Amino acid sequence: IPMLKANATGDVYAIWADERNGGRYDIFLNYSNDHGATWQTDDIKLTGDSHLFVIDPAIEVVGDKVVVAWVQTDVRDTFTVVTRTSMDRGATWSELRTIYKESSQPVTPKLTYGTNGLTACWATALGAGCAGSGDFGTAWTKWAKVEGTDRTGLVLTQVDPQGRTHLVSNQRSEDGKSAGLFYSHGDGTSGFTAATPVSRKPLYQSKAIAPALAVDSKGGVFIAWMDYFYIKPLVAATFSVDGGKSWREPYVLSYFGRTDEQLFPVVNSNTDGGVTL
Repeated sequence: IPMLKANATGDVYAIWADERNGGRYDIFLNYSNDHGATWQTDDIKLTGDSHLFVIDPAIEVVGDKVVVAWVQTDVRDTFTVVTRTSMDRGATWSELRTIYKESSQPVTPKLTYGTNGLTACWATALGAGCAGSGDFGTAWTKWAKVEGTDRTGLVLTQVDPQGRTHLVSNQRSEDGKSAGLFYSHGDGTSGFTAATPVSRKPLYQSKAIAPALAVDSKGGVFIAWMDYFYIKPLVAATFSVDGGKSWREPYVLSYFGRTDEQLFPVVNSNTDGGVTL
């Protein structure tokens, strides 16, 4: 899935994976320094030539600095999350840095930048893992599992104006037939709070997938997802007004008898403290 990220001065970055080099995926990036009006003539290949497989690129931009991450396999049955950094608006890039290397495959890495610097998080079958960097990716802390996560299929992260990263993880039931959503906050350097369930209870009674996350400047955190309690998917949601300390009971946003299927919610915070779904 391609990703776009921009800064306030008109730099726009696009990152994606493709298999133009003979069937094996590589990670590519291109950028514009004029709000997207023009782009570099040649794409920048960020991966080397020794990997077996790459997937799931992520990107974060702060001023002239850019950091990218992705999942990479160099040796069979050993999986890594790797990063590279540019300090000059994408013109030159650091060497590859490995922040996770285990036998459990990571997916959906995410990057945020807050008070304590960069945070990288990802999902694995053993739970959500995170690491932090105070120097924009030159050195990273040892990764740590977020307490209370297990059988994690994906993670979403978003940083609030106070520099704290909010994390939503999708966790499968033990039999693999259902899934629930869990919430945590913190950062990759100082750690995350223990994850707590936020989707419908009893947990795993209905499948909750495809979450969307938004945070605002007033301590509001809003999570929406596809909920299968009524068999067909409907959009359900919950929210917190105290920065994730307490949560409203989950609710379906539209009466199930008068709507068709509702799929893949997207939510954004507004400047007035509300959200648009």
